[in-house]
Amino acid sequence: EILRCLVGSEMCIRDSVYSAKAARELAEKYEVSMPIVEKVNQVLFEGKPAKDAVSELMMRDGRSEYSNLPWD
Repeated sequence: EILRCLVGSEMCIRDSVYSAKAARELAEKYEVSMPIVEKVNQVLFEGKPAKDAVSELMMRDGRSEYSNLPWD
């Protein structure tokens, strides 16, 4: 339902929906963890309530996303 509404509306929103799917595919292909992209796809394509997705993201354990940065 939400996806049908978004795709039928403005072009920039429609393009973002398809970009979310492409980003997930690339993350899987290159084995890169992208939790925000994963949650966006769950909301758009799997029916996960947005409130639950945000809550799950906020409750994640903190960790360094990239350990080779000079200031880490």
